Amino acid sequence: MQEHDGASHAWNPMNGKVLDLIDHSPEIRLRQGSAAFFEARVSMRYAGAALHEQLAVEGVLCAVSRRLADTSAPDMLRTMETSLGELAEALGYGRCTFSELIEGDYLNVLCSCATGDIEPLPRGRFPYRLPWFLGQLRAGRTVALSNLPDDLPADAVEEKAHCRRIGLRSCLSIPVRVGRRITAAFTFSSMHRARAWPPETVARLTMLGEMLGGALALARAEDEASERQRAWHADRVERANPPAAAPLEPDHKARPDDFGIADAAADEIAETALVCVIDGDPGMRASLVRLLGAQGWLTRPYPSADAFLAAQPPAASVACMLLDVRMPGTSGLDLQRHLVQKGCAPAVIFITDHGDVVACVEAMKLGASDFLVKPVDARVLVEAVRKAVTDYHARREQALSQSTLMRRISSLSTRERQIMEHVIEGRLNKQIAADLLITEQTVKQHRGRVMDKMEVRSVAQLVRACEAIGLFQAPTLK
Repeated sequence: MQEHDGASHAWNPMNGKVLDLIDHSPEIRLRQGSAAFFEARVSMRYAGAALHEQLAVEGVLCAVSRRLADTSAPDMLRTMETSLGELAEALGYGRCTFSELIEGDYLNVLCSCATGDIEPLPRGRFPYRLPWFLGQLRAGRTVALSNLPDDLPADAVEEKAHCRRIGLRSCLSIPVRVGRRITAAFTFSSMHRARAWPPETVARLTMLGEMLGGALALARAEDEASERQRAWHADRVERANPPAAAPLEPDHKARPDDFGIADAAADEIAETALVCVIDGDPGMRASLVRLLGAQGWLTRPYPSADAFLAAQPPAASVACMLLDVRMPGTSGLDLQRHLVQKGCAPAVIFITDHGDVVACVEAMKLGASDFLVKPVDARVLVEAVRKAVTDYHARREQALSQSTLMRRISSLSTRERQIMEHVIEGRLNKQIAADLLITEQTVKQHRGRVMDKMEVRSVAQLVRACEAIGLFQAPTLK
């Protein structure tokens, strides 16, 4: 009480005004006393509500801490969703959402819970563009707005339209830091009524958001380490225990990355591999056919280059040609040059009576495998043919392998092709799901179909298959 000029006054702590208690009629004094009492009751009610809210947040913090300590990495999102549901119920928020901040300025909703008749946000990419809102979060500023859309600044045009569209009254969005990076947003929405966001509550919710963000980052790191370990182990087992292979012919080398194609390729090549003997001397021609036939090779003789061109044997089946340099009509060099120009030249071994250095150099420039002078040592000739046929086998196997792999690739759907490209880059299922805005279960289904259609058993084998046809470039160490 204070005395001023004989009047008695009282200080009202609610609004800082001095109330006259004496120099007024009883009715005025009664009204003033009732107003002061009402203001005190309202102040006490707000203080009680704020205290209740803080205690509720403290309770959820304790519960979440205990729950996260016992949660494995695969169950982390489910645990986060349970925690958000408890928080929404305890505090009476309309909706609680935890979202990732993705490069390219959009939010990827990881989990969302709502109360009453309000729907939670679906997982995946948030469909609305809110540039001012995302700018605030990326700058590390908490967005606490109690009266929407009036509290928004003039440049938040899209945000105002969004608030009117969904009936949003109040919003609190907290940037979540993991380490030194802002990786997520912890958002609370009120649809039916405006509400205040006390600083003490915001501080505790910030702590809760960073707790959830850190737990999620740790779970993903554990998942990635586990996935790398599984891939490494599967690749090691596969390399240490290759599937048993049937005995191969002496001139056929087994290849480690045949992707289930080598056996079929070997059969096809064995049936079509052909050694053509083109020589104008009948005796020499017959002698060469007998020698090569004794080695198990399929041979076909021709008296001249023109006879060979007239017969037109399938270019893909000719493994090697024994060719004389000088023959009536088209010469051996002219035949080689013609086949090179057509792009179907097989391995060529020249056999000639004349040690023509110029012809030898020209033949080698055109890609001849060898240049032998008569009389030819049988062992040297057989070894030269064996090398040419072996090279033919390798080229045909590679061509057939690439053709088969390309046919398998073409059988993939557009979505399966997208999934495969992410898999060979080492992306986890949950990362692929976030990038393509689909569920993790859908990724697993597409991934299984990719492995089936590509006829591979592991990611390592899938990577090697894609590398073989140029879809993937293996990293090099510098």
